[in-house]
Amino acid sequence: RVMYNYQAKYLLSASARYEGSSKFGINNKWGLFPSISAGWRITEEAFARNSAWLSNLKIRAGYGVTGNQDIPNYQSLSRVGTTNRLFYYNGQWINSYAPSSNPNPNLKWEKKGEFDVGVDFGVLNDRISGTFDFYSRKISDLLWNYTVPVPPNVYPTTYANVGIMDNKEIELSLTAGL
Repeated sequence: RVMYNYQAKYLLSASARYEGSSKFGINNKWGLFPSISAGWRITEEAFARNSAWLSNLKIRAGYGVTGNQDIPNYQSLSRVGTTNRLFYYNGQWINSYAPSSNPNPNLKWEKKGEFDVGVDFGVLNDRISGTFDFYSRKISDLLWNYTVPVPPNVYPTTYANVGIMDNKEIELSLTAGL
């Protein structure tokens, strides 16, 4: 993690995490999650510092990636479970076992990349203040259990990374006080 702050005007932050999880396939246990952000406090500049009406103005932007591992354990492995089929053996009924999942050695992190551009402002000694943000999110490698043919698979569903979702949002917040 690196953070830079020059004269409370110019702000920069960057980080990168490399995380592992046993929940994913043998080919994708690890994920890299970087982030970077920058800000500029315009009201700390000489030309804006003595403004009679503008008390705060900051422009900021950032991008970051996060990972989702909120899935049940062992989804990347071939598992065996009991069935509703019993068989009679040596005077008693015994549960039978069958495959309960298909292996997926390529199961990997679901990743969300998010870009944000925003403005924080305050006027009249912060009697009126607010924020304006534009977000753009893209979730890739969505995790889902989907239907597959049997054969060649041994079980009719496989847990896999199957999709992408985009979301864009504008957010405005205003606060007013005496």
